[in-house]
Formats: sequence, C-alpha cells, structure tokens
Amino acid sequence: QKGVVVADINIDEQRMAASLIKPFVMAAVYDKLSHRHVSTRKRDLLERDIRLSIQHSDNNATNRLIDFVGSPAAVQAYLARTGLFSETKVVEKIPAQGRTYRNKTSAHDLNILLNQIYRGTIVSPSLSRRMLSILGGYTTSRVGRILGQLAGVDGLAGKTGVVYGMNGEATIMFYRNMADQQRPFIFTAFFEDVTKPRSSHRDHSWDKTRSEMIRTVAKLAVGYY
Repeated sequence: QKGVVVADINIDEQRMAASLIKPFVMAAVYDKLSHRHVSTRKRDLLERDIRLSIQHSDNNATNRLIDFVGSPAAVQAYLARTGLFSETKVVEKIPAQGRTYRNKTSAHDLNILLNQIYRGTIVSPSLSRRMLSILGGYTTSRVGRILGQLAGVDGLAGKTGVVYGMNGEATIMFYRNMADQQRPFIFTAFFEDVTKPRSSHRDHSWDKTRSEMIRTVAKLAVGYY
C-alpha cells in the first residue's frame, strides 16, 4: 500500500551517517543550483562530482560539493528549511581516510528523502528525476548482486555507508509483481556499534558480517512482496 511502513525497528534512532549523508548533500547542491546561475563548465564539474559522490562514494568529491553549498552548516540550513528531516545533522566535511563519525541521520529520514525524490518533490520535479537517475547508478550496493537474481526486481536507486561501527544501505527497490504491476518500495538497514569495531583480516570482519545480514533482510523483504 502507498505510504505505509510495512515494518520498522528503531526507525527514528539517530545513527552515524558515514556516506549516507551524501544524498542529503546532493539535494542541497541542486537546491542551490536552482537559485543560482553558474557557468556551463561549473555545472558540468558539479554534476561530475555528484556522480562521483553518489555512485562511487568519493569523499573528495563530496567535500567539494559541501564547499559549493557553503559549509556543513549551509547544508544543514537547507535541510532545516525543508522541515522534513528531524534526525539528520551535517556538522563536518569528510576527514582524511573517510573516518567521519559526527554526521548523523536515521532510517526514517533516509526513507523520507528517497520517497520525496521518487515523488518529485525535492527541489523540483525535474531535479528530483535527475537525482533519482544518479542514485540508480550507485555501484557500492550490498544487496544489488543478489537481488538482481530475484524475480520481480527491476533495479535499485540508493546509497550505502560504512565506517568503523556503522554499516548501512538505503535504496528504492523497483519491484514488479506477478500481475506485472510496478510496486516500488524503500528498503533501509543500519547496523551501528558505538565502540567502533575495526575490520579483521583473520576472520569475518564486523562490516562483512553486517553486509551479509543486510542482504538476508533485503531478500526477506522481496520475498514478502
């Protein structure tokens, strides 16, 4: 059913965002572009950085985008103006080696963002479609390879995030049922351990086991549909 949360666990708990902050930065960039004229060359560079940030999780590109908006505080000001995201806090650029722990978000806020992008209500309908297309090209999915083998799954559009102690993914699953009806839904999963366990090369690392758990839950979600 439209607008229904089928299942949730701690959906409003604020978590370390890691790279899952990047779709919010993308929205802030497009909002600024909608109000400011830039040269064709500058826009092309921004579009390149947006693709790098979302599709390849490039941290340097993300920091350049934050600089374009003005600062982490400027990104946060945009999010506040929307009135949509109660648990998302952008307070820092991504430090060297990607160890960003201070930016926060929640599964609920990510669901809201993806839902608004899908419905064409973030910034503008045309820029929402642009954002949806870019999200559809992300290459870091934990679940894409295994879900692509399941009947009914036509594609994904989302983002992943991982840092010591956090592993997550938020994505729109484009699903077609046995009656050949489009029934897309949003799947978001977070694992967080505030002790920030590090990866181990001797055994299954914390992040790898959580990735497997995310894949398992995603398969169950598709099976439910």
